[in-house]
Amino acid sequence: MRPTVPFWSWAAKRSKDAFRKQSKIDNYRSRAAYKLLELNQKHRFLKKGYGVIDLGFAPGSWSQVALKAVGTEGFVTAVDIQNVSPPQGVFPVYGDMLDPQTQTKILEAFRQHRQEPIKRELVVDTVLSDMLHSTTGIRIRDHAISMDLCNSAFQLAKTFLRPGGFFVCKYYMGSEEREFQKSLMEVFKRVYIEKPKASIKESREAYFVCLGRK
Repeated sequence: MRPTVPFWSWAAKRSKDAFRKQSKIDNYRSRAAYKLLELNQKHRFLKKGYGVIDLGFAPGSWSQVALKAVGTEGFVTAVDIQNVSPPQGVFPVYGDMLDPQTQTKILEAFRQHRQEPIKRELVVDTVLSDMLHSTTGIRIRDHAISMDLCNSAFQLAKTFLRPGGFFVCKYYMGSEEREFQKSLMEVFKRVYIEKPKASIKESREAYFVCLGRK
């Protein structure tokens, strides 16, 4: 039986986390910013002028990275069920991402940004999801809940992504990931599984990076 790691030891390790320290220096809301920076440096799914949806954006570090990448010509809409203040320059939408009313608000946000009527929903270049529920420690359960979140994000991505668009989604590793990857490959030209260096080594999180909607 493996010995239990004392809480003080775990907390001390976290306090020495280089990415956590750097996030304070760079004024990011969390260390998660460096995960997105690394993924984007490799796969280039955030570019100047892009329209982006950031799902489950709280606390907001991914929105910060996205906004810097797309610049003033681009647009970032951040969606969350929690009423959390977004980074300056990011447009918030609050509600369940699969609720038709929430999706109407997303579409309206892009319409107002472009100052022109948008008659179809395929208007977004990139959909991001860094969502992950609070883990229970029961791997099968945590994985199943994670896959449900991924499926919800995937459904929204299919609604809003333009042809050629990109989808990035965090998940908790487990038995269903390969089957879900197959579903992604039916919609995107290329699908990668990535674990950024900024991810905690012991964590079972990883990312689907999907390029080029068919």
